[in-house]
Formats: sequence, C-alpha cells, structure tokens
Amino acid sequence: LLEDMFEGVVADWEYALGKRMYFACQESKAQRTFATIITLSGDEAFWFLVPIVVGVSQVLFAWGPESTVGACVELLGDILMCCIVEMLLKFCFQRSRPTYAAQSTFYVLPGEWWSFPSGHTQRATYVASVLNLNAALREALLGPALASSPAVFWALSLWAVLVGWSRIVKGRHYPLDVLAGLFSGVLIAEIYCSVGLRVWSAIKLCSGSLTFAHMAAVSMRPELRLEGYKVHVSLQMVWWAMQPYGLGLQFTWHHVFALAAPIFAVFSQVGKRVPHSLIWIFTLSS
Repeated sequence: LLEDMFEGVVADWEYALGKRMYFACQESKAQRTFATIITLSGDEAFWFLVPIVVGVSQVLFAWGPESTVGACVELLGDILMCCIVEMLLKFCFQRSRPTYAAQSTFYVLPGEWWSFPSGHTQRATYVASVLNLNAALREALLGPALASSPAVFWALSLWAVLVGWSRIVKGRHYPLDVLAGLFSGVLIAEIYCSVGLRVWSAIKLCSGSLTFAHMAAVSMRPELRLEGYKVHVSLQMVWWAMQPYGLGLQFTWHHVFALAAPIFAVFSQVGKRVPHSLIWIFTLSS
C-alpha cells in the first residue's frame, strides 16, 4: 500500500522538477564535479571510514582529547543506526529511483536500490544535527577551538542541505526523497538527544547486532549476498572491535565475544537450515 501511495501523492511537478535539475546539472562540468564531491561526503562508506581514521589518529598521534576514540565509536554506531532506519523505510515504501538517470548496481545493505528516503541526506542531516546539538561530541571530534566557532553551525547545516541537493541533481533521488531524508535525520538526532547516550548506545547495540545476524544468515546463502557483502563483513567486524571503547556502555571484550559468538552461531544455522525464515531477505532482494 505504501508503494502504491506514491502513484497518487507524487505529482507530475516533482518528477519534472527532479528531471529538470538533473539535466541542468549535466550541462555544467563544474556543477557535476561539485555535486559528486558533495554527494560523496554523505556516503555511508565515507562516514564509516571517518570515525575509524579519526579514532586511530588519536591513538597513534594523540590527536584531540582522550574522549575522541569513544566519540568515534559512538559515531560509527550512529551511522549504522541511520543505515538501519533507511533500510526499514525503503522496505516500507519501495519507491523506484528516477528512471531518467543511470543508477548504481553496487549495494552493501539490502534496500539501497530503492529511493525513499534519501540515505545520504538522512545521514548528513543526522550528523549535522547531532554535532550542532551536542557540544561535547563536537569538541571531541573537531577540537575545542573549532567546536566553539559559531560558523560551525551554519557550515554543518549548509552541508546537509547541499548533500540533499546533490542527490537530486545527480539523478539518484526525487525532491520528496530528499525532504524525507532531511526530516528523518533531524528526528533521529532529536531521539538520541532526548533518550540520552546510555539508552541510545543500547539501541545502537541491538541494531548493530541485527545487521550482524543478517550477515551471519546470508553467509550460508551465497545466492542472497549483495555485491558489497565483503564490505559489510569488514565493517561489521570493525564495529564489534570498537565496542569496548565506546562512551555509552561499559562493554568489554568478554561481552563482545559473549554476544557476537551466539548470534553468529544461531543465525548462520538459521540461514543454512531454515530458508523460509529469511523470507524478508528474499523480499528485499527481489
């Protein structure tokens, strides 16, 4: 029903606007290059790497305060949480991407081939909102001097809007997809700030465990693996390895193994022995 809803809600003007913005961008090489750079800044691969690189830099070169590593762990979990919300929404709406532009065929997580909402925009808006709302996190990631600058708020807000614009002009999303990404990104950030770090970290742990369970099940079903399956496995391993260094939960290596090992053991057997229990994966992969 949600998929069919767009046939009535999405007016011709939205399709025409998105198409007009896309072809206008194609006429300018400078605009195409700028849009590509901006859209890459909102990509999940970029935001999975940022906390890893910054965290390692702090350990090796003492860059930033001691809380930087913990903040990076939380940020990595935040990005994964945004991906899960994006997956769920895309599964609910199942809106096709614009037909007037060529689309990517490389996917790391299920549902990335659908259009609503824009995951890049959601991610950028979430990061901008959380950094604007959380002074401690902003200082841990940007440093005391930069974190206190009033220009940071406007720069982050402008960046989030530009990411949304880039997704339209590159032909990856319709305008409503971007608006939904903006709204959902702000909403996720507000939920985080409302429930507090400890509760939010527990929610992220459950969500990360869910994607790990999906990875374990698919490990026994090669025909269901996406092109980016190896990337998913690598990121999931890094996510587990960083858990003992987080700020929200008192997590140790013992806890990591005690939680990860049973999840993998159970869901790998589920994927191998009970194919019908993975019917939702079949649906996402169709």
